[in-house]
Amino acid sequence: MKRFLRSTRITPLLALSMAFAWAGAASAADLTIVANMTMRGDTTTTTAYYTENQILTSDGRTDSVIDYGNEKMLVIDHKKKTWSEITFAEMRAKSAELDGMLEDNPMLANMFGGASDATVEKQGGTRTVAGHTCQGYRVTLGAKMQYDLCAAPDIEAPVNYYEARKMATLMMGPMASRLNKLYDAMEQIDGFPIAFDMNIKVMGMNIDMSSEATEVKASVPDDAFVVPSGYKQKKAKF
Repeated sequence: MKRFLRSTRITPLLALSMAFAWAGAASAADLTIVANMTMRGDTTTTTAYYTENQILTSDGRTDSVIDYGNEKMLVIDHKKKTWSEITFAEMRAKSAELDGMLEDNPMLANMFGGASDATVEKQGGTRTVAGHTCQGYRVTLGAKMQYDLCAAPDIEAPVNYYEARKMATLMMGPMASRLNKLYDAMEQIDGFPIAFDMNIKVMGMNIDMSSEATEVKASVPDDAFVVPSGYKQKKAKF
């Protein structure tokens, strides 16, 4: 039980992993999206960079990089000046191990939201976010997860976006398979979310998080995915 509780502790990295679920790209070209993310009463500015094979999301302290071309994930800690990496194969293997433990314990599995499929419901009205008109939707997974989002029809996923998104959620341990059901359902939505409010009830915790894009640019800095000079590599933690 303690192992699962540790897995669900919401850290800046896990919050960034959640952010991968909604931040889309206006085209397959390079893109930068700046957003305000609020969690537990604290608001943080996040920045996401998109290219054909890489996605980076940063809160200024921690960078989370999905390198789809090289099939690995990097985590850069700017406070400690360290970085680590883990391969997609390692992430899939660990996630499968945790899912197996849930299957052997139905009561515990239910505490993580059960295994039902997610549903999508279109909400009335549109609004403008970061210069894009977006339509409201509600995505739910049982009684444990609810995702209210606003999707812009003129925003499409970058190359490899959906697969990269699923890899990012694997860092969330037992919650990964549940969240991926939620995200899979989002593929039915016309456009990509540029604002959301998420509520997750898991292991006695009530997690609320919201985010809204404030700026969209059709470019990415040349050094966006470069590990800063002098940073030391450390062993990755799953």
